Amino acid sequence: MARKMNKAPSHAWRAVIVTRSAAGGGETTEYLGPYWRRGDAQTRITTRQRALSADWSFRTFVNGWVEAAPLGDWKEA
Repeated sequence: MARKMNKAPSHAWRAVIVTRSAAGGGETTEYLGPYWRRGDAQTRITTRQRALSADWSFRTFVNGWVEAAPLGDWKEA
């Protein structure tokens, strides 16, 4: 008889966004999530990139990516 797998999720997706101050300051890393679908995390990166490209924004988008992480391994923003 086959063993049943646990249906509880152990991993989720998170969006990582790196920004830089427009005044020449240092870089900041933001960890956003958890997202259950990879597409949701990618959409969050895209909307954040558009918001940071506005003329009134004091921060500049540097890089963004989606990564999988265990649910117990979330870093606070």
